[in-house]
Amino acid sequence: ACALKESWRQRLCAVNFMKSFVMATTGTTEADDKGIRTIGELLMKLEAAVDKELLYPALITLWILSADPVPTVSQEAQLVWHQAIPNTGNLLRNTMDILLERISVFTHSEYEVVRTVGAYAMANSIRKLKTRFLKKCFECIEEQLDEQDIDAVHGAILDIHLMIELLTQEEKIHVCEMLAPFLSSPFTIIRQESFEAFVQMRDSLGEQ
Repeated sequence: ACALKESWRQRLCAVNFMKSFVMATTGTTEADDKGIRTIGELLMKLEAAVDKELLYPALITLWILSADPVPTVSQEAQLVWHQAIPNTGNLLRNTMDILLERISVFTHSEYEVVRTVGAYAMANSIRKLKTRFLKKCFECIEEQLDEQDIDAVHGAILDIHLMIELLTQEEKIHVCEMLAPFLSSPFTIIRQESFEAFVQMRDSLGEQ
């Protein structure tokens, strides 16, 4: 629950909890983590000790928090992630549905900063997983844009805004069409985010 709080200190608390959880479960300390262990040893210990239905959502939440815009949170999350996960791409590929579900929880948050964390995490995940994940993201975003909840719609537009540089020209045109109806939204936060994303998208398309 702390991972979804507006205060960065509470999100940091979630990271520190995961850090303590990893160390307690695997019987290690920070001093042990000096590159001496076999690569992947911590993850293997975690998978042996914890039900995967609990473990993977927790690990994915840690990955999402590694995209936090507050450096104190993101840097600590990245440190714990790299201690435990030997191959980021492999783990994310094997947990893609969990990844999307957890990102969606963040981008549906009532807090704008939490929605932003989720959107940054989606962009980072696309960088790792490429086209297959991007296609799934588009499906989720389109569904989220149809929701009645203002926070959910804003979260979906944030997703689009933060992935612009990762899109092909054709994908950018498609996204412009997705954003167009929201440029006249009666809600300032929706209208403003849509406009900023639309302008950035249009500028990146150049003369095309």
